[in-house]
Amino acid sequence: MKKIFFLKWLITLVIIYIIWIVVLFFLQEKFIFFPTLEYSHHPVPSELEWEEVTFQTSDGFELSGWWMDNEAERTVLFFHGNAGNISHRTGQLFIFQRLGLNALLFDYRGYGKSEGKISSEEDLYRDAEAGWNFLTEEKNIDQKNIIIWGNSLGAAVALEIAQEKNIAGVVLESPFLSLREIAQLQYPFLPVRWLLKYGFENEKKIPHIQAPLILLHSQEDEVIPISHSEVLLDLAPSPKTLIPLTGAHLRMQFDSTKEYFRALKDFLDDKKLLSP
Repeated sequence: MKKIFFLKWLITLVIIYIIWIVVLFFLQEKFIFFPTLEYSHHPVPSELEWEEVTFQTSDGFELSGWWMDNEAERTVLFFHGNAGNISHRTGQLFIFQRLGLNALLFDYRGYGKSEGKISSEEDLYRDAEAGWNFLTEEKNIDQKNIIIWGNSLGAAVALEIAQEKNIAGVVLESPFLSLREIAQLQYPFLPVRWLLKYGFENEKKIPHIQAPLILLHSQEDEVIPISHSEVLLDLAPSPKTLIPLTGAHLRMQFDSTKEYFRALKDFLDDKKLLSP
């Protein structure tokens, strides 16, 4: 009787496990991307010089973003993380203003006011290319004056677009080695390495960066361990630097404000690293 009970219990666990695998495979976008369509508040404080802009991807989707012109020499192309939309990142504009930079922030397809829906890794790279084209073609900005900047998942998009480009610099906040590494941490009991169709393999891309690089990562990051940035640093060509900070994954800029801005200002002011 006990053997039969144990067998039924084991079969039930196997069925549940298989269901988890099937759900993860077919609905993996739901576990990776958390877009918000509605803006959380009035998008940008009135004291900032900004305008809402739109531009098209190569496959025909219109993306929405904010262009902030500080009449600066250098311009940031910014890629945000996997949740919310740009209305949750108005603080980023204040960061760019304080650093004396122009900036383009925009939403990936399916986020905020941007059309479409993410169905492959390449979709985000098409979106990134559209942002790049907006700066270099519509705004006529020399790529040597562009800083590509990505946060968390956005760091993976930033690395994709930054490869082999002669740009001013690359800023990566809380990057990971690959999405498979992170997924395995989150779901150690599932074979996610073989199930995911999204790789975001940053460790393969970072050796191809030809611009000065700074990585900022909290030692207390509860989502992406700082060890990921340490490995990426080793793989990246020089000039490069890693700044260890403190605070949770989404609070690093607030909990390490002084160190955060000091590191970025030093990076931007270093004429050996960034020469216009």
